[in-house]
Amino acid sequence: GAPWQGIIDHGCGWWIAATQNALVDAFREALPKSREALVAMGDRGASWMRTDFTWESESRLLVQTYEWLLGSGASRPDFVNLDNVDRA
Repeated sequence: GAPWQGIIDHGCGWWIAATQNALVDAFREALPKSREALVAMGDRGASWMRTDFTWESESRLLVQTYEWLLGSGASRPDFVNLDNVDRA
């Protein structure tokens, strides 16, 4: 449930398997990149963090969740996954 796919979606880094081969492959891709390309990736990552992980953005998600839970007419937020919930 971690948001790490966003690293790929926002073009700001690598999300790899926890294996030596994956790490080596990521280094092989990253090391030849220019300083400008790496700085641009960092800038995109910082922008993503400012957009999706500020107190303001997180509080909006919390409000959406409570509105849905209280049955105030709001539909279930996209980020609420009930696929693995035991409903017994």
